[in-house]
Amino acid sequence: VPFVAAGHNGLINEIGTVGGTEAYSNPITSGEIVGSQSSINAGRGPANAFDQSAALAAATNNNVGSWWMIDLGADRAIVLDRFGVQAADEDGHRPKNYKIRGSNDGAAWVDLITVVNTEVPRNAWWVGVCSDTTKYRYFQVINTGPTTSSSNYLTLGEVELWGTYYEGPATL
Repeated sequence: VPFVAAGHNGLINEIGTVGGTEAYSNPITSGEIVGSQSSINAGRGPANAFDQSAALAAATNNNVGSWWMIDLGADRAIVLDRFGVQAADEDGHRPKNYKIRGSNDGAAWVDLITVVNTEVPRNAWWVGVCSDTTKYRYFQVINTGPTTSSSNYLTLGEVELWGTYYEGPATL
């Protein structure tokens, strides 16, 4: 799933449209991907980061080290080339200090991209480049410092991944 431009055109869209053969369906709510986060603020769970609308974000409570995570499933992995975050248009808790991490067991994490004091503008996409060439099944965004509102909420309007996608038994 090569990077063309920031937006809904990467791996999440690929899974949500079954390779472009169906209308988009949120991969978390359909059960294709498992999402979780350290806490859920006001009902804004992990699936909101894949609803193709920055109007309602996935959001954690105001806790240090807040995180959001996806599990692509046992038969899926990606060598990440780029990771995109779209800031929500609903509030001022936009990401500013965070890490994108990869894992193959959901416990031991590898830092792939580190973002320091870089604001994601409201309703805009930030896309980070990853140079790691390992296939990963799990991805996590973890808050490592204050947001644009000097809080510890992790608020993700949308998330997308681009890279070399592997699907099928014995993927890892």
